[in-house]
Amino acid sequence: MDINKQVINEIEGLATDIGEQFSEFRKDNADLHNRLQTLEQKGGGTPPAIYSSNKGGSVELNKGLDAYYRKGDKEMITKDMSIAVDASGGYMHVPQLGNTIIAAIGEEIQIFNDVSHQMTGTNEFRQLFTITGPTASRAAEAGSRSGTTTPTMSRVDVPLFDLYAYVTLTNELIDSAEFNVTRYVEDEIRRQFQESIETEIISGTGSTQGLGILTQATSTAGDTDSPQRAFGVYQLLDKGINSPVSSFDYDGLVDMVITTPVRYRRNAKFYCSTSAIQTMRKLKDSQNMPIWRDANGGVSGAPQSILGYEVVEVEGLPAVASGAKPVVFGDMMQGYLWVTHQRGLRVLRDDVTSPGSVKLYASLQCSGKPADTRALKVMRIA
Repeated sequence: MDINKQVINEIEGLATDIGEQFSEFRKDNADLHNRLQTLEQKGGGTPPAIYSSNKGGSVELNKGLDAYYRKGDKEMITKDMSIAVDASGGYMHVPQLGNTIIAAIGEEIQIFNDVSHQMTGTNEFRQLFTITGPTASRAAEAGSRSGTTTPTMSRVDVPLFDLYAYVTLTNELIDSAEFNVTRYVEDEIRRQFQESIETEIISGTGSTQGLGILTQATSTAGDTDSPQRAFGVYQLLDKGINSPVSSFDYDGLVDMVITTPVRYRRNAKFYCSTSAIQTMRKLKDSQNMPIWRDANGGVSGAPQSILGYEVVEVEGLPAVASGAKPVVFGDMMQGYLWVTHQRGLRVLRDDVTSPGSVKLYASLQCSGKPADTRALKVMRIA
């Protein structure tokens, strides 16, 4: 009996200890919750995701940027930005503004929105790809097993370079209460970045900039040809008719689709120059009916299609002509990689070197490069 009472006492004591520890845990949890709320309020809330569709940004961020652009005042921007002071001046990291600009570019340039986007904390990004997988074999229960082939891999290295905008504002404009400095600078950055990014994805040289699809496409060897086409090189399909002018026909588009492996067709699109779209709209089937399909009711700006695949107009692709490459088909997300530094946008305000004006230097470390080159096919007019 004494033993049972002792056990009961020990259990009651343990329950008391657990209850006290649970109460302390709840108290600590409540304190942690309050601290997190305080930090979010002081830090401007949860930061937006990269490539957020929110164009406007927060009101306080815009106020802080406006104060910085006009007067160099950093006090109002500490809430939404991390600031690093460089020996040569006041550098700022503005990830939210950088995300806003990139999101706007993605909405304006469909091909940029379709490529794969990655972020890195260094000045280079590396990604591995499987070229050939392991083979499999069969054997009877008591049969011998020989070795099978091992996978082969390749690596894509994307070095990052600064994409920048360098704008000058006069003091008269900055001092004008009606002049929206923040919006002006955002528009200037977006315009310059937009022109550069689209050009680099299509025809970038790879020297202090992204390497473009057309720059890399140099082989007519197929995916299964022997010797095998090197990984990192897109396949060129020479198509065309020479009368009355160099162009392409229905068969050329069909060949682009069929040549692309099935696994890359699921999310494939046609990326075409304006001139190529003009040619596509005129192509007809054996019943003399156009093979081009407008979107529902022919709504302006809605996706158009041909052969069941969406057509994206890309101004950076060349016009239809002998030797030109006006059409790209395939899965752009697997076929091209764009990398941005997680630091975000860096802004430097200079009101010293040019008296009477303020120079704003904004830079974003980023670059692009062909990824899985089996995912895209490039048409070259014969």
